Amino acid sequence: MLLAAEPTTALDVTVQIPVLRLLREMQRDLGLTIVIVTHDLGASVEDRIAVM
Repeated sequence: MLLAAEPTTALDVTVQIPVLRLLREMQRDLGLTIVIVTHDLGASVEDRIAVM
């Protein structure tokens, strides 16, 4: 399991997409579960979402 807290917050928009793609590749290749904690729902790439 990988817990990523605000992984794209301080990044430029042009850098956010490659970072999210890398996380998705790691998830697929390594069979990871990734929990992304963020306030930016526009940058999400989730299969499931929970709002608190």
